[in-house]
Amino acid sequence: MHKKVINEKINLIYILGTGFCGSTLLSLILGAQKGVLNLGEVWALEEDYYRNRLCTCGKNVRQCSYWQSIIKFYDTTIKHEKIDDFFDFNNPKEKAGLIFSKINYKHRLLHNLTCNPYYIFSKRNIIKYINKNYFFFLSNLDYYNDRNIYILDASKSLDRLMILNSSNLFNILLIFISRNGMSLIDSFMRRHSHKIYDKIGVTSCTKTIRWEFEIVRYLRLMEKFPRDKLYILSYEDFTTNTVTVIEELCEFLNIPYNPKTLFQTSSHYFSNSEQHVFTGNELIAKFRNIGEIKPTDLWKLNLTRWDKFLFRICGGDIMNNRLNRLGNKKSAII
Repeated sequence: MHKKVINEKINLIYILGTGFCGSTLLSLILGAQKGVLNLGEVWALEEDYYRNRLCTCGKNVRQCSYWQSIIKFYDTTIKHEKIDDFFDFNNPKEKAGLIFSKINYKHRLLHNLTCNPYYIFSKRNIIKYINKNYFFFLSNLDYYNDRNIYILDASKSLDRLMILNSSNLFNILLIFISRNGMSLIDSFMRRHSHKIYDKIGVTSCTKTIRWEFEIVRYLRLMEKFPRDKLYILSYEDFTTNTVTVIEELCEFLNIPYNPKTLFQTSSHYFSNSEQHVFTGNELIAKFRNIGEIKPTDLWKLNLTRWDKFLFRICGGDIMNNRLNRLGNKKSAII
């Protein structure tokens, strides 16, 4: 199997961004377009399969006939291979496939500063991880008997992108979606509330600085990425000018755009499409009931004046402005 197909590139759409940036919604809309197979956040496939999460079809993934067919086909394809080198859905384990889970702070700092995965992982582990994903993608394409389909990976992870991009096995089209940093802080505080830390501003400061550091890493990688394979947008633009953004994205991806997928009253509306995704945020569970697309800026109401002040003091506004300027340049970084 390896020798026959290892040099064949796979067309991969990769969505990069921070948490709560709208990546799940974007992936579901793109997944409704012809020629795109949306696999959701692929980095979490084994772990979420272990948890038996709900699929967009309305059934839990282990009861989903589509995924059972995919896994059966996949297992048949790799039956003569070492199972350690592939996704193992027959014996799913929590935290499976998370190669970044046992990194000490010294190594992670080196990794973050260099944006080079080879400084922290052995070449053997990198190749193993790349091949594991490559053959899973390939199996999905062979299931449809069409290797020209675009696989959509909404993992958002910069680490994962760096590893996949370090090989010559993927033709990656990168979509970077940004969002106001205050929304990330608000989402974190609502999910991980700590009354004392939140009140004195520790949460706001630490999350702002971590967000800024993460964005700097994203920018450093995108500066090296081919401009004709990079599309940049903001959550705010995406949710207020959805039709225009999706139309431009389809042109960028060179796939046909079906305008009916954004008409809420149409039977072709994207939440009526046949997709089977079980990794992502709460939109997965209410996929069939997604209504009008509009921005949600709860942070404007939830964050206190103190939180907003600390965000500015820590340089958050400067980074937001930088991202806004970047978003205006669409598919190019100048």
